[in-house]
Amino acid sequence: WVFGLALSGFGTILGAVNFITTIICMRAPGMTMWRMPIFTWNTLVTAILVIMAFPPLAAALFALGADRKFGAHIYDPENGGAILWQHLFWFFGHPEVYIIA
Repeated sequence: WVFGLALSGFGTILGAVNFITTIICMRAPGMTMWRMPIFTWNTLVTAILVIMAFPPLAAALFALGADRKFGAHIYDPENGGAILWQHLFWFFGHPEVYIIA
């Protein structure tokens, strides 16, 4: 299930890249950035936050999966343990509040 969550995170990242590319490169002729509707601005800002928030979560989940399946010893107590996981998850969790809102 850990790798499934990481794969879902990658899908979210790719969706955000799709939104950003569409908003920046494929606007209607004459539609400047300042003439875009507020919904489009909201989508752009949310996609940028997703690009910043989801890669640390995906990295933490892949490290957790490697730790559980392959014995990688990434989250061992001598390597940081639960504190390392908390910090990596916090890099995702704090911007996620603004993504959901």
